[in-house]
Amino acid sequence: MSYSDWILERSFGGLGTAAAPGVAASVDGWVDGPSAPGALEACNRLVLSATRKDSSDSVSTIVLLVGGAGNGKSKLAADTIQRLETAKLIGHAGGVQRLYEYELECGKRLNVLNDATIQPEGKSTSPLVNDLVRSMERGDHMLACVNRGVLINEMRGLSSIAYKGYEAAAGAIIAWLLGQEFEKSCELHLEVQEMAQTDHYSYGVIKTEQDTVAEVHVVFMDHASLLEEWPSVREKAGNLQGPVCLDPIDVRPLDAESGTETKLAFGVCVSGTSGNFLDAHGDDELDPILANAKVLSSSLVARGWCAVARGAEVVSGTHFTYRELWALYVHSIVGPAAPETLAKLSSHVERLIGKARSTDKDKRLSALLGLGRLRAHMLLFDAGKPSDADDDLVPVDDFDWPLTSNEALAAMTLADPLRDFGPSDGEGYREIAELVSEIEEGRKPGEMLAAKDPRFAAIWTPLDAEIERAVLQETKPGRDKATMKRRNWLLGWYGRYFYRMVGLARGWPAHFSLISEWQESWLDANKRGSLSSALENALFEIVMPGDGQRGETYFSILGPRVEPANGAAAGSYIELSRRDFDLRASTAGDRIELTFEKTMRGREPKPVVEAVLDFHLLREAVARKGGHGFTDSLSLIEPRIERMRAGLVAGQLADRDNSRRYQFIRGRHVVSSR
Repeated sequence: MSYSDWILERSFGGLGTAAAPGVAASVDGWVDGPSAPGALEACNRLVLSATRKDSSDSVSTIVLLVGGAGNGKSKLAADTIQRLETAKLIGHAGGVQRLYEYELECGKRLNVLNDATIQPEGKSTSPLVNDLVRSMERGDHMLACVNRGVLINEMRGLSSIAYKGYEAAAGAIIAWLLGQEFEKSCELHLEVQEMAQTDHYSYGVIKTEQDTVAEVHVVFMDHASLLEEWPSVREKAGNLQGPVCLDPIDVRPLDAESGTETKLAFGVCVSGTSGNFLDAHGDDELDPILANAKVLSSSLVARGWCAVARGAEVVSGTHFTYRELWALYVHSIVGPAAPETLAKLSSHVERLIGKARSTDKDKRLSALLGLGRLRAHMLLFDAGKPSDADDDLVPVDDFDWPLTSNEALAAMTLADPLRDFGPSDGEGYREIAELVSEIEEGRKPGEMLAAKDPRFAAIWTPLDAEIERAVLQETKPGRDKATMKRRNWLLGWYGRYFYRMVGLARGWPAHFSLISEWQESWLDANKRGSLSSALENALFEIVMPGDGQRGETYFSILGPRVEPANGAAAGSYIELSRRDFDLRASTAGDRIELTFEKTMRGREPKPVVEAVLDFHLLREAVARKGGHGFTDSLSLIEPRIERMRAGLVAGQLADRDNSRRYQFIRGRHVVSSR
């Protein structure tokens, strides 16, 4: 059997490319996911404005889709243009362009900036500003796909030039997109509606003293995780003006009770595309590639897959784009296959299936283990890496994958359930450990678990049952052929196979409980502006380890590093007290931001140091709750901790209104001064 090669279009280094207006995209089998919250609604406003019969003198609509590559900006732009059936493309020279211009029936033009990274002709240092100015001057509508790197370059070009009029308004838009302050021109200015601001959507208008020139919708395409349930949109049909009405971004901790429906943004892509891939092929119960498609077409397993990928996002501190998630999904179906290897993979699977039906037990076992290594839960973490098979013990018929590595796969490796299995209470680990041990007693743990857990039943296939039976036969105590070493290797292999399968079925990435706690902290920061008191105290213990009644800590000054006073180490130190600081928390998209504020009686709190609460800082803080534990994350966060301490010390030294207490140590002599 040969596998459909359209699945490779979105693999790592695949055939697919960014969309462009008028360029037909392959749709074989792919189920597209939703655009970022507010993006489609903002484009709907643009379409409604562009198709109004009486809009020749109406307010222009500008939609800016901001984010990195692979987040669906160009795809949404192409889909939007396709809806404008009567729009006439003008001045197109063929191929992929930076800018596309369309004539509309209403008399206006629509400018589509499909790729702002393509430089226009000429030597302009601010081409995006020029595009915005041209659209506003002519009263055109505009749809722009903008990478953040482009915005930074634009600001550099603007920094040394004094603009006015439309140039000033365009410069204000660039500053706004980067979260910077901007000046209001008297004649023409940008007015941002703060009440419409969310983590992923902003709205503003370009105005003169009397009139509104343009409405500007900004959607940050990479602020909401594709692996969370997205906020709902509260739009009225036919609404043309004003901001898009959105609920704020939310997250759902992995350990929260969830239903069986796949509501995650990328979940519908996983289940729908898997079903389409499966429909294009025949049926063979021992084919692992088809088994992968079959189980991932289940909404239960699709949700589990998304949960593991979400864990990888949190642990690695990254944001998976559509492009990366599609590539990881393809990796789960066919591994790191390229066009030249897909045919070889098909032949390899066909040969192994034949051997798996052989009466020769050694050949059958070797073939079944080789087929097992092609299951989704093994491909996701092992494919493209050197094999761990020991041919002297059990010859495994492995496929010769090309060595494959990239940041997305490295992030998924951090979420491998084998690294830290199940919830931190240990109940899940004990349950599965007891089940796996049943195979040594001649029982079948997979069949037992599938009979009582619907999530595991959805991932359990006839191929897995055959593998379990073969391992059971080869590990029975007392068999002459099964030496102790061979038996232990087989039990270890099957244990890894089984634990990963359970992890994917139940949505248990490594560090499951810590990831859930990070999500709870995000909710605290988003809803309350602070963290739990226990977590705050643990963070203070990391940054400002104090042992006095006021929680005071002495930090070194006049030295190469800022470190807490260590016993009688000679040096000069300045005192910091925890009681003088508050810790505030906020969210920016999918990020938790911390701010240490200096508090003094009768004065407004003063921000001193800012930091990001990522997985590793949280992990270290959780280890210190109620004690003085530590983790291997400490080595990763130590440079950040020192920068935070240096900022606190610098703030203390610069605070003229605050009395400072110093300590000077030399030998056994300690001198304190205020």
